[in-house]
Amino acid sequence: MKPILLFILGLCCSLCTCVQAQTVYYVKTLSSGLTGTSWSDALGNLQDAINMAAAGDQIWVAKGSYYGNNGSGYGVVLKEGVSIYGGFLGTESQLSDRDPATNVTSIIGDYATGFIALQATNFNLGLATQIDGLTISGNTSLRLRGIFLSNVPSSLKINNCIIKDFFPIIPANDGLNGYGGGIYMNNSSPVITNCSFSNNKSGGNYGGAVYILGGNPEFINCSFLGNNGATGGGAVYSNGASAIYTHCIFKENTLSSLNSNYGGALYLTGGSSVIDNCLFTGNTAGNGGAALYVFQSELSIQNCTITNNEAANATGGGAIMYSTTDGSQISIANSIIWNNPSTYADQSLGLPEIQDRSIDGSSTAPVAASSIIKNGQFSSLNLAPVFVDGASGDFHLAANSPGIDAGDNSLLDATLDATDLAGNMRIVNGNVDLGAYESVTNLIHNNGDNTFNGFNGALDITGNDYENNLTNTFKWKMVITNSTSAVQELEVDPNDLAAYSLLMTQMGIAFDATHFQVADLTVMPTLLSIITGESDWSTFSGEILITRVVYPGQVQADSVESNSELITIASTLPVTLKDFTGVFQEGAAALQWHTAIETGFDHFELEKSTNAKSFTRLTDVQAQGSNSTYTLQMPQTEQKAYYRLKLVNKDGTSAYFEKLVEIVASKDGEIKVYPNPATTALFINLQQGGVLRLYDAAGRLVHTVCLKEGLNKVNISKLSRGIYFGQIEGGPRFKVVKQ
Repeated sequence: MKPILLFILGLCCSLCTCVQAQTVYYVKTLSSGLTGTSWSDALGNLQDAINMAAAGDQIWVAKGSYYGNNGSGYGVVLKEGVSIYGGFLGTESQLSDRDPATNVTSIIGDYATGFIALQATNFNLGLATQIDGLTISGNTSLRLRGIFLSNVPSSLKINNCIIKDFFPIIPANDGLNGYGGGIYMNNSSPVITNCSFSNNKSGGNYGGAVYILGGNPEFINCSFLGNNGATGGGAVYSNGASAIYTHCIFKENTLSSLNSNYGGALYLTGGSSVIDNCLFTGNTAGNGGAALYVFQSELSIQNCTITNNEAANATGGGAIMYSTTDGSQISIANSIIWNNPSTYADQSLGLPEIQDRSIDGSSTAPVAASSIIKNGQFSSLNLAPVFVDGASGDFHLAANSPGIDAGDNSLLDATLDATDLAGNMRIVNGNVDLGAYESVTNLIHNNGDNTFNGFNGALDITGNDYENNLTNTFKWKMVITNSTSAVQELEVDPNDLAAYSLLMTQMGIAFDATHFQVADLTVMPTLLSIITGESDWSTFSGEILITRVVYPGQVQADSVESNSELITIASTLPVTLKDFTGVFQEGAAALQWHTAIETGFDHFELEKSTNAKSFTRLTDVQAQGSNSTYTLQMPQTEQKAYYRLKLVNKDGTSAYFEKLVEIVASKDGEIKVYPNPATTALFINLQQGGVLRLYDAAGRLVHTVCLKEGLNKVNISKLSRGIYFGQIEGGPRFKVVKQ
């Protein structure tokens, strides 16, 4: 036994010596360093740093422009497991210190060094690889492609990148046909987050910004603006892929061909895709489907707004054109599809905005639930959605919109993000709203009609009614005391030409704007604003004079003179969080939060607990400014852990965000299920295989199937319509809606 034990111990020791610490390589324009292991000895060539790095290493790239130089027709060639971060000035010691918006790091497509700016092929090991904070740009006159991916799994993350101005040439031997100006991906499944695609063109027929051939890519919080796809897919052409698009904006994408062209924004053929909380507007196509063209593809559209798209030469299908048979179908839930004209025909005819392209009408008709679709197609609501200012591109729902609280919560996909396109919580007042934006504001108007009397120490603004022609001047004063003891006052005279409104924006829970009691203030902060603007109170709009966050227990009000109120807000915390969320992903807690206001704010402190009582400080995250998105990956070996945020001001005062994030590490890892709702089949992506069991709403086992690692297709065509629950070998349950 002793020789065997010694052998095992020796083997363990030898294995331990093989583990290398992570190395950071530094790259800076015009540098001539040798090792690249510090800013002072930085390398001048990005490809040299990639070639030197090993899996697990990082490359920090300072501002400037970089070119590939391998002479193989490609520019910068990625290596699996090596992550590249841009946005550095060239002096930073922490990754969080960089500023990609100010320190622009560009990967330039250059005709002399290759037809493609950046490429990755055959990543087989699944090692985490990130591309973050880069501007990848071309020159449409040089006819170059941005990114080429082949056989790359979801371990590749492309974050916070700008991909623009590409127009690939069509060489006789590259086999890519000029498709996909920004990205051409073949059998690849990258996760692309917070990226923008603009002014990219297809040198062939398809995919102005992106061409997808197979795979399971994800696009999260991405924008596709002003791309051109010739005959199909002004923004994206997807062939046989099962893709997810969530929190994305498709705007002013088009097709340039004078011949048959469909899918001004998206062209989907084959596969199964999910589009969740997305906006399609200003896209154009010649023959139909200015927003979407769907051919033999299963598609789930959830909480989307599709409006003001135009099919110039069509007699219907201004929004969506489809040809779906052989089990493929479109499902639409909690969405708005409105004012997408087919301008070739007389608009008074009431042409359908969603139209079957098949000559004999043999396509499977879409299924719509809890949605507004113009002309009431597919038993939907035929009610104008009433946007705040659709003409100017503001597609939030107005206060009198029939889309508010009109959705069906059971149709929400629990596997996707629970926020709307603006980052607000998806459900307010109990029911989800229709479209991409949740209504989260209430206006309390004050022009003399409704004054706020009798606070008496409690914030009850039911008020008393007054006429506009008051003989005495109505005065309303707001005094705000912050850390610098500054005082701001607003005096409102109803006889002034200017009009005023008190805007109270809900920060996390629902409230009744007519009876806003102090009890609500003990639960959740509120954003309080004074606005001046037009005097039409039914459609008030204007400029904000004062904005402050009102926190629980920090509001006092006393009547200081007739028809006048004094509100004192003390020790206001100068940061407002929209949300704080997290999921278990690749052995780590993936945490994310968004801010609205950051004034005088210094940093966040992330804390962790295993019992939701005793917390340990993990790391600090410096403030980035108002309307920022923060993301962290923290290793989690525990089965269950809790995370919270401490918000620290520059003056040293602090408070905790009220929400704890609970993350459970399932042994099955991350489970992705789509489309949901589904009609004939579910696609389930697993990091580890197992047995799937489906139960009906009564808890009865109705289906069992073995699943492999990766993507699985589960046939549910024989199940009755309704709600089911899935579970994979003891993991968390997830809801499935069969339509």
